[in-house]
Amino acid sequence: MPVLVTEQVLAEEMTAGVARWHLDDLAGPGGGVGAVIVAVVLLVLDDHVGFSAGELRWFIPVSMAAGALVGAAMPAFARIAPVPAAGGGATVLALVGTYLCVPETDQFRTVYWLPLGVLALELLVFRPLHPMWYGAAAVPILWAGMYGMTDRFSAIAGVMFAWWAFVMVPLVSVFRPLRPASRTSLAVVALGMFAALVGVRTGGIVDDRNASIVLLLFVAVGSVAAGAVVAAVGQTIEARHSR
Repeated sequence: MPVLVTEQVLAEEMTAGVARWHLDDLAGPGGGVGAVIVAVVLLVLDDHVGFSAGELRWFIPVSMAAGALVGAAMPAFARIAPVPAAGGGATVLALVGTYLCVPETDQFRTVYWLPLGVLALELLVFRPLHPMWYGAAAVPILWAGMYGMTDRFSAIAGVMFAWWAFVMVPLVSVFRPLRPASRTSLAVVALGMFAALVGVRTGGIVDDRNASIVLLLFVAVGSVAAGAVVAAVGQTIEARHSR
């Protein structure tokens, strides 16, 4: 679980030069913003998809909870990877992952410019943008994904799992606090992006609901475990080189 922020915890992290996911992040505005973004997209697409009626009604609370989780994780992600293209890259990877798992894709021609624009802006100013920029870019990605996912469970799950990198990196920091912008932290970020793509191309495209759930859980748990190992090994190597 994320740790509770106290003055002692903050002092210890500052002294050690590390960052991790805090319980305050879960109670902060990020989670609410994430849930609202998803709710707005659901409302806009309700006439087309029919979320409020029929078999997809369950998707409303589940997707809002997923949006809240991603939103709550973004501040920790930003602290751990305060480098250009980390957040923008994860957002573009969410766009790619969503495109790869939904049956209908023609609508992506009208939405790709905003996520790519956020990444380009981040590279242009050569500093990380505020997480709200990633939230803004999430709106067209979620719209395109929900519009094209039809009623296939794996595509529905894949649309949410495409954002896994933003959650996985903070989760790893719970078990292994990460030094901001270090090579080890960036390796964990890269692993999170890779895991998101693996998830959408396995559990996000299979026809069987149970197989989709098992595959995505396997990728989620496996990537966090692998991230913790990468963090431990990387920090050991960095410690030896700093002597």
